[in-house]
Amino acid sequence: MVFLLWFAISGDKKVNWRRAGVWWVFIALTGYGAVDELLQG
Repeated sequence: MVFLLWFAISGDKKVNWRRAGVWWVFIALTGYGAVDELLQG
């Protein structure tokens, strides 16, 4: 899901893992997935 979001935003650019924004998006999506799983039971 993170990679699909990245390709939707930046197209053919390579992911720069040293940028903080990339990590914030990754953490936010991981947190969203965890909360979603907990709410589903």
